[in-house]
Amino acid sequence: PPNSNGEIRWFKHPELCLENPLGVFLQMWKCSTSQKEKRMFRVEPDKSNVMVGVGGAAPPQHSRIHFAAQPSKCLDIPNGSPGSRAQLWDCDEHRVNTALKPQPNYHGAGSVPSRVSYV
Repeated sequence: PPNSNGEIRWFKHPELCLENPLGVFLQMWKCSTSQKEKRMFRVEPDKSNVMVGVGGAAPPQHSRIHFAAQPSKCLDIPNGSPGSRAQLWDCDEHRVNTALKPQPNYHGAGSVPSRVSYV
């Protein structure tokens, strides 16, 4: 659920979790052998005004995935480019690359859709 810590698991291989073994690097690893603090993330609404709605309207709802052990670090897609390897980066330094909008497909309580769009 939003504003709580949890794992990011691969839908097709739920035994694998996204983890941060060192630095900004991210990888998929067996959840059962990964240290808990290296695989816990937190989805929070984006409180910055990164995006502005059309005609000055309220900005659309976006979220960020924070690394729970270092909340100032967010899941980042370098340059927002498709095919780029995800990494951890300072949430405020790359505001556009760390903002995401979950897609409407729903996989049950406590789940995050496997598809997100970066804004």
